[in-house]
Parts: sequence; C-alpha cells; structure tokens
Amino acid sequence: MRVVVIFLALSWLGCGNSETPELAEGEGEEGEGEGDAAGEGEGEGEGEGEAGEGEGEGGGEGEGEGEGEGEGEGEGEGEGEGEGEGEGEGEGEGEGEGEGEGEGEGEQPCITDDDCVGADVCAGHRNPADNSLVRECAVPIGDDANGQQCLVGASDDCASGLCGGNPALCSTFCDGAEDCELNQDCASVNLSIDGGVFNVSACVARAQSQLQCDSDHDPDGNGPQVATCAPRGQTCSEVATVGNVLVPICGNPPGGDVALGAFCNGTTLENPGQCASGFCDDADNGQCIDSCETDADCAPLVCTDSHLGNVAGRWCAEPCAKMSDCGFNVADVNSRICKRRCDVEDPGFELVCTPPVGTRDLNANLVQTATACANNAQCAGVGATFTCNGGGFCSEPSSLCKSGFSVTTGAVPATYCSQPCDNSSQCGALTCAFDSGTLCGSAGIGDPSGLQDPFLYCKRP
Repeated sequence: MRVVVIFLALSWLGCGNSETPELAEGEGEEGEGEGDAAGEGEGEGEGEGEAGEGEGEGGGEGEGEGEGEGEGEGEGEGEGEGEGEGEGEGEGEGEGEGEGEGEGEGEQPCITDDDCVGADVCAGHRNPADNSLVRECAVPIGDDANGQQCLVGASDDCASGLCGGNPALCSTFCDGAEDCELNQDCASVNLSIDGGVFNVSACVARAQSQLQCDSDHDPDGNGPQVATCAPRGQTCSEVATVGNVLVPICGNPPGGDVALGAFCNGTTLENPGQCASGFCDDADNGQCIDSCETDADCAPLVCTDSHLGNVAGRWCAEPCAKMSDCGFNVADVNSRICKRRCDVEDPGFELVCTPPVGTRDLNANLVQTATACANNAQCAGVGATFTCNGGGFCSEPSSLCKSGFSVTTGAVPATYCSQPCDNSSQCGALTCAFDSGTLCGSAGIGDPSGLQDPFLYCKRP
C-alpha cells in the first residue's frame, strides 16, 4: 500500500500577509513483492516529508520540513503468490500543522540603482538580527530624485530613502561619479539608515564655487545661467550676500513642488522644501516666486523689482489693481496687499500682490515735519526712519501703512496712508483718483531717474 502525504506550506511576507497554501502532489514508488497473507489490522504511523514550495520571508522561496500524524483502519484478505510491478499516482488532502525553517531567495540584492530594473531603486534597510545593512531593489520610497535638496530628518521624501551630506541632498549608493548627478560626488560617508548609522559609498553634494545667476530661463539667449547652473546640475535657486545685498546664485535643485503663485510659508526667500523654484516671498502668508529676466519667465505672474530692500535682481509677482485682488482683509494683519513696485527695466510702476507691510489703516496720518528735503539723506537728522515724502518734506515712512503706500496731498500738505484702487467704493471717506505726479521711488529712492507712472489710488478730496 502506498501512501501519498500532502501538507500545506504557509509563508509570511514582510508585511504580515499570508499566501494561499497549495496542495502537494506525489507519485508512488515502484516496488516488487511476493507474499501470501491474509489478515486484519489497525495501525498508526508517523512520517516526514518535504513541504511544497511557498513564499518565504521577504518575498522569497523557501523549503522546510514538517511532521504530521495520521490514523487509519483497514481490512484485507488475500491468498496467492505472485510478482508484480506498478506505478501509481494519487492525490490527497489533509489538515495538519507544521513548522519549517529554511533560507530562501528574497528581494533582488543590489549595489547601486543599475542593478535594479525599471523604476526600482537600490534601497537600504537594517537587519535587526545583526544590525547589518541590507541592500535590495525596491519601489521608490519618496518623490524627490537624487541630487535634490532634502531635510536629514525627512529622508523618506527621497526616492532612495537616503538623505545626507552638507548641504543635504537626496542620495543613492554609488560605485563612482558616473552613478551620481552633476552636482554630486561619490564619496565614503556615514548615513543614518533605518535606525542605524552605516559607512557607505553614496552620492553627496559637490563643493562648487559660488556663481551668480539671473534665472532658470533665458529667452534672449545670453543669460549667465547658460554657462553656470545647468552644466553643474544646479538651478538658480539660492541667494548669497554680495556686498551688502542678497543676489540669486546657482544652487542644488529644490525638493519642493509648489508652483509659482501658490501659497507657501515657513521661511522668507529661500524655501526649497515647498516651492519648486526654491523661493517664497513671506514666512507667514507667502507665494512661491522666482528670479526672472522678463515676464515670460514668470507666467502667469509678471517680472518686476524685488519687494525686499536688501535683495537684488528682478522677481516674479502676482499683478493686481486693488487690495481685494490679493485677498486683503482689513481685520487680518497677515493678509496680502496690492502694492506698487518701481520697475526700472520696463520702466515704470508695477502693482503687484506682496506680503503685508505695516499696521496703520487707510487714511491714517503719518507724522510730517516742516523740514524740506530733496532726498532721504536729508531727513536722517530728523528721525532714524523718516523719509523724504512726495511733498518734499521729511515724514514717517510709508512702511508703517498696511498698504506700504502713502501720499502727500492738500493745500497744506499732509501725508497719510493710501492704497491702490479701481473705484471709490474701496476708499472709504477717500476718492479713487489718478495722480500724474507720482514718482517711482519717492524723491530719488529706487529709480534715480524719477520715473513717473500714474495709477489709481485712494486720495483725500
């Protein structure tokens, strides 16, 4: 009598799910025999057999041994002598429990991304059994590519799950510079991986000299970034101090994905974690902006002068005609405003949305002195913050106004907070009117040519 033993092999994946067990199928063995027997009997037996194939831990295959017990009864009678040969196959089902141990084939091992197929990357994780580093091909962990800026504590943002270096960039395992981006070198570094620290060969930021740039766009074909940022694997996405102002320079690609004009916060100017451009114009209620040369660099925004006095260059900004275009709310000190900017390149004014400036409301007076002036330098002795207003007198600065804009009008000149408008309903007790005498930069500050560019603003009758 041949008995075919079949048992179920259970396997566990790393995530704790079990695969459906499969039935094992066996073949009987050939045999010869002679005999003459008759009898009845009962018996019990134990046996060992090899388990069927199943998934092992980590998604591999493994083999194991299991034991099972079975009982059976049978009766039979027979007489005779004879010889015979035969083969037989049988299938059976049964239930049993067994445990097996074995080594199986796990995820595809790797040294670098080149060892993986498709979009898979060479990722590392710590083996808790011996705290060793295991490298295996896996689907990308985060969205940020190798060479993009990252935060060391947020390495899961990187496709490989690796973030390191100074400055910190998304990294990957490497054998040589050919495995890294243009802004990286392959070097021996200590990286924190899955709760352990391992010394590995990985791509880290390349030490490169500081290079000034205008933008990542070059519609006229002669911008300095053509010969600087792109060949270095960088973008025009950082600022550095040159003299006493900040200027745009080539930097490592930002890890953010927020588009131009969309909301950002946290830091003013450099904001690589949120903005795809790497720049945000305010830490509380900002918009993603970018350095620029022309309006074509900024669509759907416009290219104009900087909103920060210590930042050089031209920058993208959202155009507006009145405060409400920017979401202004008089009760919200952080709401954005519609403010004029002098734009020497155009030339003239640009009315654009910008972060809040001061705290004084529309029509609030600014202290004006009797000291006549032609430029701000002549007001230095009057007060540390006093400026030369449009009426030719030293007064408190327009930066005290929520709108960041003040005017000086009247037979007896008075300086007060104003704001852009397109009709008088936006001006309270004031009137929406043109003023052809408005100077860009207010009496020599900003554009030295004193550009005049009329626009509608709220004015006392």
